[in-house]
Amino acid sequence: MGCGPDEVGSTMSGEEVEMAEEWFFPRRGFHLEPVGSEDRITRPPPGRIRVYLETLWAGLRFPLHGFVNELLAAYQVVLTQLAPNAWRMIVGFLSLCLAHGVPTSVNVFRWYFLLKSNPGDGEWLYLALRGGRPLFQGAPTSIHGWKEKFFFLFSERTWGFDPRWEQARIKTTNKLPNLSKGEQKILDALSGLGENILLNDLVSEDALVNVGLSSVRPQDVPKMVMKNAALYARFRKRAAEIGGAPPEPRKKARTVSSAGVEASIAQGRPSRSEVRAAEAHLAEAHSALAVREQEVKVAQLKVKELEARVERAQEEARHAAQHGVRLFRESEEFRDLLEEETVDGLIRGFEDFRNQLRRLCPEFDLNLLQLGAGVKEGDGSEDPAGAEVQATEEDEVPTEGDLEGASDAALRAAGETQAETSAAGGLERAPIEYAEMIAVDDLGVAPAS
Repeated sequence: MGCGPDEVGSTMSGEEVEMAEEWFFPRRGFHLEPVGSEDRITRPPPGRIRVYLETLWAGLRFPLHGFVNELLAAYQVVLTQLAPNAWRMIVGFLSLCLAHGVPTSVNVFRWYFLLKSNPGDGEWLYLALRGGRPLFQGAPTSIHGWKEKFFFLFSERTWGFDPRWEQARIKTTNKLPNLSKGEQKILDALSGLGENILLNDLVSEDALVNVGLSSVRPQDVPKMVMKNAALYARFRKRAAEIGGAPPEPRKKARTVSSAGVEASIAQGRPSRSEVRAAEAHLAEAHSALAVREQEVKVAQLKVKELEARVERAQEEARHAAQHGVRLFRESEEFRDLLEEETVDGLIRGFEDFRNQLRRLCPEFDLNLLQLGAGVKEGDGSEDPAGAEVQATEEDEVPTEGDLEGASDAALRAAGETQAETSAAGGLERAPIEYAEMIAVDDLGVAPAS
């Protein structure tokens, strides 16, 4: 009985983790860290996942393709529950579909493969082709020692799956799926590709680059050689077994110093590895530029969308304000306010008239002019403000018998004042008819003949 995943620790050294990062993750966005002696593959810390080194040799690349996340969700497993050889088949299927322009399908994959577990090998899961349904040749052989080689992988991106181990539903997953018409067309397309397809050819680095699953690695080969030549040789040997080794550096690269490299460049004779490294860095720069341009386009689209949303919100706010004003104007409260302002305006106008008359005719008795005088009872609704003014000065209102004499006195006083101001050269002559009209209009007395 083999050890379970909770019993196996990692034996990868810090140098091995650094070499793996240089080899498989030369671009920014991912960071590898060695795990502690007490860490286990089933209990990753928040924000990190654990990855077996051998799954990278099997062709798994980050960020994960969408098909990989769909498959993990269908199987209800995390990537570390699948053995490296299972990943070799998954990547081989994905590479085959992408190379021939065939859409990927989880159900078609399940039509070809069975998910299996080995009771003597803990809780790791494997894949096997269903009998009589060959897809490619060269099934992977057994690999030893891969369970002790894993590391932390950190990224600011979301992983797209839960990194915690779950119990796989093998029986449910292995039921033969019912294919739709579209999935049947995918199956027919894959079946028509023939049976002479080699799995190792599908998962080689060149094949992964050609289908877009991997990018051209801008590896700094001299740097890796000088850092740890023996470890680099081991990585290169493993890569050669699957057809993914980078170019062989010159033999003197192991002992060349940075001063020698600078001297070689100064003499105009850069080494082959330097040229290749420069080309790789240039390709990386072009790729990064394309990514930035795409991000700028996406940001511009978001800005336009936000501007349109703001404009719509402002238009809705204007309509809401206009509707609110219209409702207020139709309300009883607005009518009451309007009536109140109207009455206040009339009172202020009458007071202004009295003040002007006092200035022009200082001898005139203003008590003869009262607001609301001459209005008979029942002529209309009583104005509250007028009633209040009338109530405050009720004792001073003259009787009807006094109004005729008051009117004559007002006319004589106005005439005398006008004569005095004209003789003094002061105010302009005011027509007597104006005062006469005002007195008659406000007092309700017939004009003097």
